[in-house]
Amino acid sequence: MNQGQRIGIVGLSGAGKTTLLNLILRFWDYSQGEICLGSVELHQANQTDIRRCFGVLSQNTYLFAGSIRSNLKLARPDATDNDLWRVLEKVRLDTWVKSLPDGLDTWPGERGEQISGGERQRLGLARVLLQDAPIILLDEPTSHLDTITERALVETIINATHNRSVLWISHSLAGMDQMDQVLVMDAGRIIEQGKAAELVKRGGAYSEFILAR
Repeated sequence: MNQGQRIGIVGLSGAGKTTLLNLILRFWDYSQGEICLGSVELHQANQTDIRRCFGVLSQNTYLFAGSIRSNLKLARPDATDNDLWRVLEKVRLDTWVKSLPDGLDTWPGERGEQISGGERQRLGLARVLLQDAPIILLDEPTSHLDTITERALVETIINATHNRSVLWISHSLAGMDQMDQVLVMDAGRIIEQGKAAELVKRGGAYSEFILAR
């Protein structure tokens, strides 16, 4: 994966996508093969340093008890309000937050229960962008959303991560046509790779995956 490249990884449940994510973040260890971050093999790197290189948006964005401002500043405590408004604009939440009675001081509820799933995921994306990690890992970020909200969030993610390195793990094909490369996994192995349009033309595993949706 080169700097600024976007890689999509798709496969059915149990294909090994989340396992790969856990290995990259060193939540799990591995005894065979190697994973390199630049020229450094992950076994030779400090785990804390490794995790600082990645901003992660998962399928369940967790919002802590506190205001929108405090939740965003978890990613970067020294961020100014101007920084927060800029990142909210990137994820298309600035108008919504400005419309709230307390603005940045609005309390989104315990675990974000008072806002929609799409808004919660956009806040999670804003937090990831504010962290300014060189690589963004997306782990099924649209899995709990309805089709319309999913499409809107995918568009936001694509626009907001322009020129950023992205690894997008998904059981959905939404956004895969925007990836530089798509890897299809099955039983822990990569069985097909290429641009989404090329994979469709091949009529292989990716095409079968589309038909199975």
